[in-house]
Amino acid sequence: MSNTRLSNKFDQGVRDVIAEYLPGLFEVVHGECEDIPRKPDPAGLLRTVRELGSSPKRTVYVGDSPGDVRVSRNAGTFSLGVAWGYHTAERLREAGADEVIEDARDLLRFV
Repeated sequence: MSNTRLSNKFDQGVRDVIAEYLPGLFEVVHGECEDIPRKPDPAGLLRTVRELGSSPKRTVYVGDSPGDVRVSRNAGTFSLGVAWGYHTAERLREAGADEVIEDARDLLRFV
C-alpha cells in the first residue's frame, strides 16, 4: 500500500504543508500546477499512479468530495468515499462512489 496526496491546492503549498506537518508520510505529493490540472481532470491521479508503478485498476482513490469521486471515475480507479469529511455519504454515492465508508477503521478492508 502506498500513501499519496493529490490536492487542488497549489503544488508548492501542498508540498510545504506536507513537509512541515506530515513529513515522511506520503510517497508522492502533488498539487495543482502547470502539469497537473485541477480535479476532476484525471491527469494528476494518472501521473501519481504511474509514479507508484501501479495501474488504475489496482488503485483505490480515497476522497471526501464529489470532485474526488469524479477524478477517480475519470481515471478508472476504484472510488472510495469517506463520509467524515466535507460531504455526506449520500452526496458521495450520488457522485458515483464505488463504496462509501463512515468510519476510518473501515479503510483497513482495502489494504
